[in-house]
Amino acid sequence: MHPGCGENETMSDSGIHFISAARFRGSRTVPRHSHDGVELVMVTEGSCRCRFPGGITLDASAGDVYIQPPQLEHSQFNFGVCETNYVIASIRSPEFDISLRLVHTGGDPATRELFRALCCFGSARGGSAASAATEALWLRVRELTSGGEECGGRHPALRRAMELIEREYASALTVDQLARHAGIGTSRLNQLFKEQCGRTPIQYLLALRLKHAAGHLRNPYWNISEIARLCGFENTNYFSRKFRAVYGITPGEFRRNALMASKK
Repeated sequence: MHPGCGENETMSDSGIHFISAARFRGSRTVPRHSHDGVELVMVTEGSCRCRFPGGITLDASAGDVYIQPPQLEHSQFNFGVCETNYVIASIRSPEFDISLRLVHTGGDPATRELFRALCCFGSARGGSAASAATEALWLRVRELTSGGEECGGRHPALRRAMELIEREYASALTVDQLARHAGIGTSRLNQLFKEQCGRTPIQYLLALRLKHAAGHLRNPYWNISEIARLCGFENTNYFSRKFRAVYGITPGEFRRNALMASKK
């Protein structure tokens, strides 16, 4: 997602060829640029907004992955401190969809670890190992967007719990309620969440509430207390502390930044 990253292509026998990978962390706006290869970008901390030709904007927060086609100009506005890992590759296989879109991974640990591993290669020639890891990353992203029984390879009971959280995130959900809905015990549910989402059920619920709150903060007609209640937070001060811990800024600062970004 960032210019000047030394795109030296590494060839392999597969249809995916690693070019470069790196990590970005900061609050500065990344100016408009493009890449010769397809770019995968995972937001690992904070949130950001990317702008594309035709007035297209996509907002992402921790756990989301951008897919950006080659030669597509884009810029990135960060809502406070934002961290991303990005991988650029040449893709010649028609089995991979390289169209512009945003993938919600739910904090999938496999995706996160593949991004981290590829960043170790940087822009050096990683040979077949780097290209193989890039192919694994693309396969994982494809699994996460395939739906149906695969659903990112998640356990059916975990999917049931996640679906309830997504429907009722503003309610006072407990782990016991989630476990009963999923049809398993609380210990097993905690285990599944940690293994396949990298967090506990309550951490997953909190992250979803904060993500919805970030979206509502872009609406200037709701005050912060109303947004807190709407997203399941009874205490506004608690909401503000948790929001700042994840996004690096207060809800008020996030709103001001978002409104400034919308006017640019």
